[in-house]
Amino acid sequence: MSKTHVITFAAQDDMEEIYDFIAGDNITRADEFIEAAVSSFEDLRPNTTFKRAHRLLPDYVREMPVKGFEGYTLRATRHQDGRFFMLSAHRPGRSTKNKNFRTQRGLRDVDEM
Repeated sequence: MSKTHVITFAAQDDMEEIYDFIAGDNITRADEFIEAAVSSFEDLRPNTTFKRAHRLLPDYVREMPVKGFEGYTLRATRHQDGRFFMLSAHRPGRSTKNKNFRTQRGLRDVDEM
């Protein structure tokens, strides 16, 4: 992971949970998920645009798809120092409330880093 792209502890927990969920059926596909999530995140550049995550979250929190994994998303933000932070990762079927809660955990991690 580069110094410009940081995965929060909350997002790491989310990705581990998703890994275990997918690995129950296909461990190779679970490995591919981790690679795709990290790659999708590391592809972020200062001029990258993606949609606002949710109206109840700060407007600087954005959501993007994980390439090759339909319905799987990442939530991230760009800090004022230029670094990108992955705040949370989500699989299909998660409620908006759960996604927002997990994203808020990631925001707290950014404050502590």
